Amino acid sequence: MEILDNQTDKVSLLQLSAEAVGLLASGNFDDLANRFGYALAYGRDRGTAIRDDLQVYLEEFGCSALAPCQRPTGCFSAVLQAK
Repeated sequence: MEILDNQTDKVSLLQLSAEAVGLLASGNFDDLANRFGYALAYGRDRGTAIRDDLQVYLEEFGCSALAPCQRPTGCFSAVLQAK
């Protein structure tokens, strides 16, 4: 994804990150890949690569899923849920 000059302010970056986290946490890997790309796909289908790589990292940290949460400030983050 190319970020435009008018998207580098704090509000725009928070909106982009909230969109990305929402797609990731909800499991919409194809939409995430189509919107933001995935440089580490290495020839694999990008949505499948994101899903597979996420699962590897979750297992590495002993977790089973990502869960979205909204902070009081209005920004979004992803929270690891322990198995």
